[in-house]
Amino acid sequence: MFLVSALTVPLVTTAEGKKFGKSEGNAVWLRDSLTSAAELYRFLMETRDADLEKLLHYLTFLENDQIEELLSKHRVTTDFMCTNTIIRSFQFEPRKGDQ
Repeated sequence: MFLVSALTVPLVTTAEGKKFGKSEGNAVWLRDSLTSAAELYRFLMETRDADLEKLLHYLTFLENDQIEELLSKHRVTTDFMCTNTIIRSFQFEPRKGDQ
């Protein structure tokens, strides 16, 4: 017998109400074989704060207070280390060539 698990979330949309996804041209995958760390970094740097907060809630296992602390630091600085912390929160492992 196999154990089957599933996770459902509401449709992920931007602050403007547009959906995230392949058909909108703004999809990223959390697998390094489909999205490089550099691509994820660029995506996160170009994502509005309101959208970033929603993505952190939907796609990470961070607690609400951890997300707020991370976003507070991100709002003050676009520091490389802060963005790396956000990338790590997605449990994304960079490939050797992307570092």
